Amino acid sequence: MGGDLRREQALMQYLRQYRLPIPKEIILFENNSGQLLGALHKYMHGMAANDYLQQAHANRTRFCETMGCLLARVHSFPVTDKLQAAVPTFDLYPDKYIELIERTLDRLSDRSRAWVIKMSREFAEQGGSSGAPSVLVHGDIAPHHILVDQGGEVNGIIDFGESMIADPALDLAGIIWSFGRTLGSRIMKSYSEHGGYIDGNFYHRVEFYWQMVPLFFIADGDQVDDGSDFHLGIRQLAARVAAYTKSH
Repeated sequence: MGGDLRREQALMQYLRQYRLPIPKEIILFENNSGQLLGALHKYMHGMAANDYLQQAHANRTRFCETMGCLLARVHSFPVTDKLQAAVPTFDLYPDKYIELIERTLDRLSDRSRAWVIKMSREFAEQGGSSGAPSVLVHGDIAPHHILVDQGGEVNGIIDFGESMIADPALDLAGIIWSFGRTLGSRIMKSYSEHGGYIDGNFYHRVEFYWQMVPLFFIADGDQVDDGSDFHLGIRQLAARVAAYTKSH
């Protein structure tokens, strides 16, 4: 936790010069030994996106437009020496996903294990993430990290503890996981219209990262909440395998 909060504090200090709806200040509390005890974030107004979108009057069009625009702005930050000092840089497939897949394979059913290996091998054979742009990404897009006003405008994005310089497709995979394919496609359209990084292999990478989301729950989910995250990951992965098998 300490490393993530310190990373977030360093990034917020760097981004303070830009007019973005992000936390303006994070105060860290440490003991005399320098051990991190906690953090205080400056309050931001807004309703969590999942709560907002459940309302009958929710303006989904405005939400999709402003969400795509905000992500495009975040991804457009110049990758300077100062930014590289604040957050790590990753080539996602070799640096993150190979290890994640290896950690989880023994926990999967034979069917799910074979599917993950197949998807991983095909992704690597098609270049993986090696040719992807390297931009600032949030790294942990989730409905409760997006704040929305009553008109549907995204007026805050929080929790940059997993931020990194990496493939922008990762954040769009988080969008699909958070809001589904219908809203996800509308957000990606807005993202593209506002100058987001969409190269020739972009959608293929988005799909791979989305396919692998359950592995994050499976890898460590048995250690929290009585294992509920682990079982959620197992169910989500099984659903992906079944849908893929049915369509192929």
